[in-house]
Amino acid sequence: PKLCVNADDTLVRTLAEPSTDRVLTFGTDYSSENAFYITWNGEVKECTEDGFSYEINVKEEGLIEVKSAIPGKFNVYNAIAALCVCKALGLSVQDCAALLGSIQPEECRMKSFETDGVRSRMALVKNPASFKVLADYVSSLDYDLALVLALAAEPLDDMDLGWVKKTDLS
Repeated sequence: PKLCVNADDTLVRTLAEPSTDRVLTFGTDYSSENAFYITWNGEVKECTEDGFSYEINVKEEGLIEVKSAIPGKFNVYNAIAALCVCKALGLSVQDCAALLGSIQPEECRMKSFETDGVRSRMALVKNPASFKVLADYVSSLDYDLALVLALAAEPLDDMDLGWVKKTDLS
């Protein structure tokens, strides 16, 4: 059996020490000569209306560019965790990384559509954390866009929307 470990989590990282060939790690700054690792430098390489790309460093394979249609840096962690599992299963990280670009966001969370020749993307945010991820993504885009914010909650939804009133949109 193999163990895939998020090495950026200090508590979980203790599972990877001492490292063996049965431990695979992923994260932003941890690597070990004894264990397989996938690291990400925390940088997004390119951001477009179709998603973004970034590079990961894979032990024994070097730098691999990954493209994703699912924005948000936390999704990079999801991706490198999945790639770590691919390696644990004996699959090529390069091949699995190439497949990530074809994975589209869940329809209920993010939807792309076109109306009268205008491409649009609608994203659902339901808490301050997901709003920050969306705001960071939108602010990283280097082209003009129109942003529409709408609140779609019914009083009977029993949702705490206090965070919306406290959100700084400046």
